[in-house]
Amino acid sequence: MRKGGVRIKLQGQPFEILVMLLERPGELVERERLRERLWPTDTFVDFDHGVNSAINRLREALGDSADSPRYVETVPRRGYRFIAPVEAPAAAVATTIAPVAESSLSPATVETPTSSPASSTRKKAFIAAVVIAIVLIVTLILPPVRERIFGRPNPPHIQSIAVLPLNNLSSGADPDFFADGMTEALITDLGKISALRVISHTSVMQYKGTKKPLP
Repeated sequence: MRKGGVRIKLQGQPFEILVMLLERPGELVERERLRERLWPTDTFVDFDHGVNSAINRLREALGDSADSPRYVETVPRRGYRFIAPVEAPAAAVATTIAPVAESSLSPATVETPTSSPASSTRKKAFIAAVVIAIVLIVTLILPPVRERIFGRPNPPHIQSIAVLPLNNLSSGADPDFFADGMTEALITDLGKISALRVISHTSVMQYKGTKKPLP
């Protein structure tokens, strides 16, 4: 059974009850008929509890309610009725009408199909394979698409760090000892992190005032 295109699992007695109700839409299906079909005479069960449980499971699958039913209506102490409109599938209607339509046509007006179902199936399979191949190629080539599907790669783990010498950018003629002191203070504070290897103040001071690139 499908509801809104979503497959709903409905097995056993609730399914059998639904079939019986759909065989006679809008008509009363007596509880006695349910008992005869679902519980043979040689089966010893609590019939009232069994049918009530099956109806409740059917209503749960349909999203129905006993108080304000849209599909299954309870007739007290008698039985149940399927009250929703029921339409035959188009395939069933076509199967019923086809013999009559064909009998009224002369042999000259009957057209033969131009392609067999097997060739149509092979064509659809080929088109699907081409589409899948294109999607895979685009996924592997474009980084944004690849990252959206597979996620971004994990960044490298930082194990060591160096504090390059700070520059004195003040407009006055203050000496550079303040900038050097700030550099050493940063190195000292970062050195307290056990997970980091901090380059010493002596090693980084050789880069003071140089124009070397970051690498």
